[in-house]
Amino acid sequence: MNLVKITPIFTDKSFIVPVAFPAESPAVYALYVGDMTIRYFSKEVLPDDIKWKLAMVMTVPHDVLYSDIEVIENPVVVFSSRITDLYPEEFKSIGWKVSPSFYCVAVDPETFYTLRGTK
Repeated sequence: MNLVKITPIFTDKSFIVPVAFPAESPAVYALYVGDMTIRYFSKEVLPDDIKWKLAMVMTVPHDVLYSDIEVIENPVVVFSSRITDLYPEEFKSIGWKVSPSFYCVAVDPETFYTLRGTK
């Protein structure tokens, strides 16, 4: 997968962290924790909080709004309300699917700084 410049954003009480796990290597999760800063995790070491949020997001059936190419060309779409409006309100504090390989998860500041390695 191409390196994409996606910066997590902070909203009210949580950070929205883009996550990618491309079809060509589904056992590797890429968490975008800063400008061009990506932390890679295998499923075994992916934090439990992220695992259960991704599992919940995957239970909501909907058509994917963007292709992976659209995300790579215009990364800001990961935060699009066109996507979040498809989910029940409580998912704004959990996460959503952006494209076949890109997701977003909401994490509390403590988890975010741990992921980033600056705690």
